[in-house]
Amino acid sequence: MAIILEHVATLVASSTALALAWWSGREGRSGSALFWILVCGFVLRLDLGLHWQLWPWDERYHALVAKNFLADPWTPRLYPETVLPERHGDWTTAGIWLHKPPLASWLLALALGVFGENAVALRVPSFALSLAGVWITYRIGRYAIGPEAGLVAAGFQATNGVLLDLAAGRRPVDHVDTLLFVLVGAAVLALARGGPWPRRLLVLAPLTALALLAKTFPGYLIPVLAAVALRAEGDSPARVIARAATLTALATALAAPWFLYAAWRWPNELAASFGYMLRHFPAALEAHAGGPGFHLALIGRFFGEGAWLAIALLLWTAARERDAR
Repeated sequence: MAIILEHVATLVASSTALALAWWSGREGRSGSALFWILVCGFVLRLDLGLHWQLWPWDERYHALVAKNFLADPWTPRLYPETVLPERHGDWTTAGIWLHKPPLASWLLALALGVFGENAVALRVPSFALSLAGVWITYRIGRYAIGPEAGLVAAGFQATNGVLLDLAAGRRPVDHVDTLLFVLVGAAVLALARGGPWPRRLLVLAPLTALALLAKTFPGYLIPVLAAVALRAEGDSPARVIARAATLTALATALAAPWFLYAAWRWPNELAASFGYMLRHFPAALEAHAGGPGFHLALIGRFFGEGAWLAIALLLWTAARERDAR
């Protein structure tokens, strides 16, 4: 009965906050509307994350690594002592845990050290980052289109079920992906704001380096997005390639010290980890399956069935603009 009342209270509070956001937006008060959207997002995240158990995949593994970082922040261990035999290349039994870079685990360890060693404390960084992502999305929409678009996008992000589950540790890759999404969003915001390329490079390079320290290869999505943005702004293909390559090289250099350190201390474990990551490109691993259209088929599930309408409208608008030229 208590759980039902908790969920009812969450539904009432979040719906009220969204209604106030809509009303504020109608009155032209964008700041107030954004505040209520953030309140709604906070209430929903609190309801999902305010549970004292750790979820099976992957939160328990991330929690163990974070807890062991408290004793030694430079050694990512799944187990402080070897209890079961390790299976080579199997991240679920690894003693030295290099399956993911350390940035997210460092943040989780910091939260455990500050707020106590419990599941709710573990999720504090993801709560804060996930809400920061809502604000970033609003700013992107505001720069790219206008405040109304920013508010609508922020509202969708604040209530997106997948992002809520990630911040609460309920979905695989949980806190790691929450951090990655925010870093990529911050990079898109830097691109949307415009300005001279050297100034944007000074922002994008550290963000890309942090993304590499969050999830390795997916961090290179930022240079790809930068290339798309630069080409849309009218840069020549040669200049786009040169600038994207510069960003990639600078970010890699900034992130390199950790990987060089890991290669020096645990060369076999790092080689196995990188080998496992590279195997994701040609094959489906860990009982996952799906063809080239796997992620396309999940758009409705991840973003709501209305996403298909948005895609159709986007394609229709792009076709009309092309015909009008």
